[in-house]
Amino acid sequence: RIGQMARNLHDTLGQLGYDKLIEQTVSALPDAKDRLAYVANLTEQAACRVLNATDIANPLVEQIETSAQALGQR
Repeated sequence: RIGQMARNLHDTLGQLGYDKLIEQTVSALPDAKDRLAYVANLTEQAACRVLNATDIANPLVEQIETSAQALGQR
């Protein structure tokens, strides 16, 4: 019975012209996956740059804070 329902659905989609739309959508999925992977890769690289810059900036910020406190005491 489920097989008959699947066949009816398939035939109905074909009659309505959705079969071609479904084929186009399925063929576009790998391209979308590649684009998404590319965006994820760029995001990871940007996050690493931000974290590295933060690691470099922390000692500088501490030095500026110490200098500012010393200046405030003078």
